[in-house]
Amino acid sequence: MYYQCPACEKTWYYPIEECLFCKGEIKLIYPQEFTIQAITQVEVPSREHLKFPYSVLLLKDEHGQTHTRKTFREYKVGDKLESDTPRDQQQAVFASKIRYSLFESWQAVWGQLVAGLDNKLKNVVIKINLKKPQMASKGEVTSPQLVAFLLDWLAAKSVKPDQIKVVDRLPAGSVEDVLLKKSGLGAVLDQYKVEFVNLANQPHETLTLNGTIVDLPELIGNSDFLINTTPFVYDLDKQNALVSKNLAEILPVRSLVQLEKVINHKVLPPVLNLLEATWGVGYKQEKSLGRQPIKMSYASLSSAALDLALCKLYQLDLDSDLSELSYELCGEEFEVIARKLS
Repeated sequence: MYYQCPACEKTWYYPIEECLFCKGEIKLIYPQEFTIQAITQVEVPSREHLKFPYSVLLLKDEHGQTHTRKTFREYKVGDKLESDTPRDQQQAVFASKIRYSLFESWQAVWGQLVAGLDNKLKNVVIKINLKKPQMASKGEVTSPQLVAFLLDWLAAKSVKPDQIKVVDRLPAGSVEDVLLKKSGLGAVLDQYKVEFVNLANQPHETLTLNGTIVDLPELIGNSDFLINTTPFVYDLDKQNALVSKNLAEILPVRSLVQLEKVINHKVLPPVLNLLEATWGVGYKQEKSLGRQPIKMSYASLSSAALDLALCKLYQLDLDSDLSELSYELCGEEFEVIARKLS
């Protein structure tokens, strides 16, 4: 993705709001096809590139603009590369490196996943993670930047603030105002005039979906789109299912197997799962290992597929309930972004 002024025909690879020359409107360009112009072989390690040898491809897109891409695969000059189109949209996991901005990264990962949505969304729920009374910059709660990006995107689709609810299920005794203020999320919700709702205090309806009893919050049952946002907080001593467990807080079920049985039921709204991995926060023996830069964004229609991909990429133990599932990684090469976390 890059930024272009239609009037001046100038191009920028970093985010700008208006043309630096004529002050005109900027158009976002999403190239789909690339031709390899040159290949550089790298045979020494460097910071953040410890696995070698690898190649750096010089690419030209269909608009004549050049790009570079790291790869461990074999190519030759003249080969054509196309943007990933998944075989199974439901099991696809889209990944994008965070380069110049979070906006650019999120646009890249979910473009195909939301392409089929029309502009008639009326009731949208954004599930955040707000359990810990700390600043979002520590990486353990949903970031205000992501919520602001989602609210801007919904506004562009003509969804009004009173049609949006930002929700979480908070533990007993939690003080909402304190959590929202300390995380920085309260300021964002005030700016956009969007309400936060604690699902623990909301009316529920007991339903049987595909043989599983679910206490469904009425707010969820009345919505037509659900966005599940999850920070990248993993545990080296336990089985991990970060995205699925975050989603299960909306639909209380006994196991993740039951969650997979009910999540696609027609009574429930479509779900978009987002994992923000600007930072990764690890735990070992119940102690925090602190945050480390990951600089990735992930999106999938399936929480289970996204969890499986994360555990494969970062060599984490996967929750046994999810071990029989599959995924298809799109957007980045597995070998380029895979790493062992500590």
